[in-house]
Amino acid sequence: MELQSEKVATRSKKEQLIDIDLRNLATEIANMPPSGDGSIKFRAIMTQTGNNNPSASFIKTDITPISVTRIVQGIYRVLFTGNPLTVNTEAFISTSIQENHPGAYSSVFRQNANELTIFTRDKDGNLIDDVLESSMLSITVWP
Repeated sequence: MELQSEKVATRSKKEQLIDIDLRNLATEIANMPPSGDGSIKFRAIMTQTGNNNPSASFIKTDITPISVTRIVQGIYRVLFTGNPLTVNTEAFISTSIQENHPGAYSSVFRQNANELTIFTRDKDGNLIDDVLESSMLSITVWP
């Protein structure tokens, strides 16, 4: 079993700084006062390895997903109860710099009122796994 400290030691200084920045951002988001604009917010740090389902560490949840699953290589589904994702939904996902997949990126799309799909690709646009590593998923549903 690999210890977290061993994993950190094998990562580049740049990756370690990005992870620190994401954790700081997560703390700032979690401590933000309500905006008063009537929006619904969801923030989570997403991680996915191999052919496993992504995991999500929730930071701020006005809505909670019921499942986060891997569909096939590079495609993941986030399902919510009810229909919280109106047409006024804004969603984005960040991608950490990847040593094992330079140039990899991710994107997120609203499929319907209770489903988002996340795609992860290599620099050539091919669907791949192992791209979500401390990736921030941010959703805002505007009134």
